[in-house]
Amino acid sequence: MVTRPNQLLDAVINAGLRSRVEGDYAAARKQFEEALRLDPTSAEAHRYLGQTLSYQAADVVEDPRAKEAALDEAEKMVRQAEALQGGESPDSLHDMAWIEDERGRYETAIALYRKARDQARREAREENIGFTYNLVCALAKFGALDDALEELSSVINEAWKWAERDPDLENLRNSPVTSQRLQRLISEAKSAFTKKSNE
Repeated sequence: MVTRPNQLLDAVINAGLRSRVEGDYAAARKQFEEALRLDPTSAEAHRYLGQTLSYQAADVVEDPRAKEAALDEAEKMVRQAEALQGGESPDSLHDMAWIEDERGRYETAIALYRKARDQARREAREENIGFTYNLVCALAKFGALDDALEELSSVINEAWKWAERDPDLENLRNSPVTSQRLQRLISEAKSAFTKKSNE
């Protein structure tokens, strides 16, 4: 059986995604770079490489200059993906929001997370819980605690496991004004999940 070029590209991209899920960013990066070698016009490969660089910068890179360099490279890849696909998409906007979030530019990240979610809704796409949850995290880090709780309440049934331990929500946990409200949201969602599981 002969493998067509797009089948090979898909296989390489899928291998990269598997490596990334396993936390092996170096292997994922190599796969996405190979995908770009196979097809330099693949918006998907550019985007996934950009995501991988930004996740690696967030999870692994400790040196601030190296982190910023990785985020700059991630932005370059996401912007290239946008150019190849003919403009912004909800996914590329979310990727840019994540990058800005990792740079600590929370106001910009918040605006981009909202723009990504709004564009996805206009396109009648299925709601991506991650768009709103990452918005919650950025709002919490920025100190917009009431807004963070309001947004969290809209996705808590799907996101309570994340919210229970996420260090990005420390400002909500440590505030005497919001800590009880956060715990109540999580407890109610957890109870609803347990009840549904037992039915």
